[in-house]
Amino acid sequence: MLEEANIASIERKHMIREFGTTELLFDGMDLAFSVSELAEIRQLWVEGYTTIQIAKRLNRDKNEVFLAVFHLSFKNRKDRKDNIVMRVPQLRGDDDAGATG
Repeated sequence: MLEEANIASIERKHMIREFGTTELLFDGMDLAFSVSELAEIRQLWVEGYTTIQIAKRLNRDKNEVFLAVFHLSFKNRKDRKDNIVMRVPQLRGDDDAGATG
């Protein structure tokens, strides 16, 4: 019942097309990041660490880290000065993609 109330609240606030058909994406993931966690992810990413390496270091799921990197790259798109570049080998976790650690 509580989940239905939460979904209804989300629909009222964010849905512009269809009510009653909402599916929560990434259910079960922890997508809340502190400002300091995002700063650390940004720094590690710029140093060349992969999503897998960062996830291990922060004790997070690699998909949570991927979404944080995506958020950071998208968030500053207009600002360009703080942009981070999403590199596919880093995202995939290729062995030769990033920093060692």
